[in-house]
Amino acid sequence: MVRNFGERAALYARGQLPCAGLARGLSDVENRWIAYNAARKTAGLLDATHAARDQMLYAKVDSVERRFEQSGCPRP
Repeated sequence: MVRNFGERAALYARGQLPCAGLARGLSDVENRWIAYNAARKTAGLLDATHAARDQMLYAKVDSVERRFEQSGCPRP
C-alpha cells in the first residue's frame, strides 16, 4: 500500500499523474490503515515483535500523509 503510493508520488512529481491519481493513492492507504487498525483492535495486546511492526507501519502511513500534504493537492 505504501509502496504503491510512493510510485504514484514519483509519477506526480514528474508530471505524469494528476492530483486525482495521487489522491486515489492516499485514499487507498487510508482505507487499508483503517481496516488494519480495526482488525488489530480485536487482537488485543501485541507482543514486542508485533508492536514494533505496528509502529513501523504507523510511521510509513504518517510519511504518506506528510508527502501528500507537501504535494499541494486537495484532500480526497
